[in-house]
Amino acid sequence: MTAEISTLLADHYTGRLTRRAFFKRAIALGLSTSAATALLESCGAPGPSTNAPATNGGTSAITWESESDTFETFQYLANKFSSFTPSIQVQQILGPTEGPNNGLTMHDDLVNKVRTGQGTPDILSLDVVWVSEFASNNWIVPLDDLWPAQERANYLSVPLEAVKYNGKIWAAPLHTDAGILYYRTDITPSPPTTWQELAAMAGQAMASNKTRWGYVWQGAQYEGMLCNFVEVLSSYGASIFDNASNPKKVVVNSDAALQALTEMISWINTISPPDVVKYQETEAIGKWLSGEAAFMRNWPNIIAWSNDASQSKIAGRFDIAPLPIGTQSSQSCLGGWQMAINRFSPNKEAAWQFIKWMLQPDAQQYLALKEGFPVTLKSIYAPNSYFNKPESPYYNPFFSKLEPILNQAQFRPVSPRYQDIANTIEAHVYRAFLKLDSPAAALQALQTDLEVIIG
Repeated sequence: MTAEISTLLADHYTGRLTRRAFFKRAIALGLSTSAATALLESCGAPGPSTNAPATNGGTSAITWESESDTFETFQYLANKFSSFTPSIQVQQILGPTEGPNNGLTMHDDLVNKVRTGQGTPDILSLDVVWVSEFASNNWIVPLDDLWPAQERANYLSVPLEAVKYNGKIWAAPLHTDAGILYYRTDITPSPPTTWQELAAMAGQAMASNKTRWGYVWQGAQYEGMLCNFVEVLSSYGASIFDNASNPKKVVVNSDAALQALTEMISWINTISPPDVVKYQETEAIGKWLSGEAAFMRNWPNIIAWSNDASQSKIAGRFDIAPLPIGTQSSQSCLGGWQMAINRFSPNKEAAWQFIKWMLQPDAQQYLALKEGFPVTLKSIYAPNSYFNKPESPYYNPFFSKLEPILNQAQFRPVSPRYQDIANTIEAHVYRAFLKLDSPAAALQALQTDLEVIIG
């Protein structure tokens, strides 16, 4: 699905285009009348839920604080639900924008509200790593009784495992995420399978002036860098905690971890720009879309951006693959956002009805189409889904490659003290990136500080 067609659909669904105007513009974009008709019929706007609550004479007004809404997709879906269920009116508000220079973070904003017992927002969007903190503090309600196991079985298993705490389900995974490798098919027809192959291919691309840089990733001192670090750790058989035997035992100071951290440092100012230590997702995307990099580690929603010729110089000349291995297969970090119910909300039943509607096929399909999100409903990834059928007007050849990566993704450290753990990891790894500490010294200091936090 091209960005132009995606925008066209959104304009039609929101009433900015009549059906006649839709067909006129679709034909101008190269679609046949039959293809445009199929597009409207197969990718219709999200319809009413078959389990919509009955009107009881009153109206529940609920608030959902969501993550960033670049294309106003969340606002559109909230408005659509409200139009289908007059008894429940949903107001979608944006949480504070994440970033080191933006003041209050969304995490801190939500914590400030729920720990003082505020009943709004009724629905909280939670990053996957926040769930254990909110659950352990009893700030959200478990969903097991609301969401039967037979219904949960229709969704990807790894994102569901990520929202469990003490054996209960505490949030509904709306859309998920995992780190993937982007590579230029006009430079290499197949992706590297090891980090050593990536480094060699990246160096060759730079030496032959095919790209300015070989590999761009997230090296700034923030959450995205932690994800990169955890992924490379796993590719060398290392981890931060002993997840198999004792999740509270710190094991990051190991020979395998030293090999992984040394590998990452070797990329800086060789195959990666010297200022990659300042890169978050946006900076890496900029180099990639401008054609200045042969490889990039990023999230799946950048697929749609990369294929949009209006903003990408490499549209049609790239593909995706699992992250390379070190000494063993790597595991991408699981990301994504979940919808949880505020324990102090007076509108818990109405909140659940909206969350359940957001999980149904039409809303999930719209999120995948408009935002390029890897959603959590299994049927979206089925061979006969609209995204996997080549004859479909919104066929996406990348979807079939995403599912196995998502199904093998790993969690970042799971702990109610995740923020303290993350800040400590980021600080010590970043000092190694800047060569303020040797890799060995950084890992030793990290081990000591994490043991203090856990102890």
